[in-house]
Amino acid sequence: MSLMIFFVLMAVIWFLFAGANFKPPQSTRLPAGEDQYFEVAESLFVNKAERAFFIILSQNLSPDFLIMSKTRLEDIIGVRWDLADPKLRWSLRGRVKSRHVDFLICKRDGTPLMGIELDGTSHQDAAAASGDDLKDRIFGAAGLPFMRVSTGDNFDRAAQDIADSLRG
Repeated sequence: MSLMIFFVLMAVIWFLFAGANFKPPQSTRLPAGEDQYFEVAESLFVNKAERAFFIILSQNLSPDFLIMSKTRLEDIIGVRWDLADPKLRWSLRGRVKSRHVDFLICKRDGTPLMGIELDGTSHQDAAAASGDDLKDRIFGAAGLPFMRVSTGDNFDRAAQDIADSLRG
């Protein structure tokens, strides 16, 4: 009983001194009249290469798998909740919340199996290389397979390689 009281007391002290000063970002309401500025995108895909690879990948995968496109990293890979430092936790979250992966292969129940990034000419500068390295490291740290496909690659061969790796 005294151990439980100790932990409750420690949690209250932590909240008062460490957690009370830190507040996560809050969502905001959409001001009246601003809803008129939204529209549906023409396509889920940014370019013809993404659309072409999606079609070829769809043709090569078993119906046991789902292909998701433009999935936000934070929906696939989260920052551990047991971090003692809430500021570090929110800082790390900031590295995944606004990034996406071009394609995500999942089991039919939604379990992520593999992330895929289609690298075109936009991935050739230093800033893009830094972002690519970050994604590579995040997927590696989480233990989720991640594959890069270049727009210059043979899409049929790349899709077949992905399908083969998922079969085991």
